[in-house]
Amino acid sequence: MRKLSSGQGRATVQLSSDDLLILSNSLNEVCHGIDVPEFTSRIGVSRERAEELFQEVRGVAEAVARETDEEWFAVRCVFRGTDDPPVHEERVTLWRAASFEAAIERAETEAREYAEVLSMTYLGLAQAYKLADEPGDGAEVFSLCRESALGPKEYLDAFFDTGAERQRDVGDPGDPE
Repeated sequence: MRKLSSGQGRATVQLSSDDLLILSNSLNEVCHGIDVPEFTSRIGVSRERAEELFQEVRGVAEAVARETDEEWFAVRCVFRGTDDPPVHEERVTLWRAASFEAAIERAETEAREYAEVLSMTYLGLAQAYKLADEPGDGAEVFSLCRESALGPKEYLDAFFDTGAERQRDVGDPGDPE
């Protein structure tokens, strides 16, 4: 970040695309990710003003990203918990990057941080998928194709519905198992 000018309670700054991403993600966390008691007195502005600023910064960040060679990638990472028996988590995150390698590098950095916070182990598997379109309603964010001679039920039982998943059916009012 570089200050270009300032005066009369205003400043003009130059931000890199990474600076914009950090600012946008931080504002998103403040507005939507964490509960901040006494928001106005702690943050210095109302929640509504913070949300407005977030939307403005996000819009600028998205416009700058469209001007670069960066594209959207979804990266799936796999984690192992410390429970007995251990719980495994597959997690898909979205990244704007110039290449598969760059997206995976960013995702793996975040995966290690995520694992540390949750006392899990990142297993070192990252699979990336380049989105065909901008993320949005109905956009495909991940696809993995696998060859298998198994029948439909056997395939689902082997890879997706082993009985050990922590899940519930849609419409089931109970807590996930």
